[in-house]
Amino acid sequence: MTLKSIYVDNLSKDVGEEDLYQEFKVYGEVGSVNIIKNKVDGQSRVFALVAMTNNADAEAAIKELNGKNLKGSKLNVKEAETEH
Repeated sequence: MTLKSIYVDNLSKDVGEEDLYQEFKVYGEVGSVNIIKNKVDGQSRVFALVAMTNNADAEAAIKELNGKNLKGSKLNVKEAETEH
């Protein structure tokens, strides 16, 4: 199974992984949610990676969640860039 990676930024520091999971699961099966944290203090770096199991579901989530206000911040949602 290939997971579709989605990059989410401009997160409010109040947003947790469960919040993102709940938002994305509306569109399909979520493989993982990982809010990137600062190694020094453990605080959110205000961006996350979400993996979804179906490309069509991921595209729908990107389209619908990009620009959505979540806990006071307007989300930027796009397909994650892959390293070559």
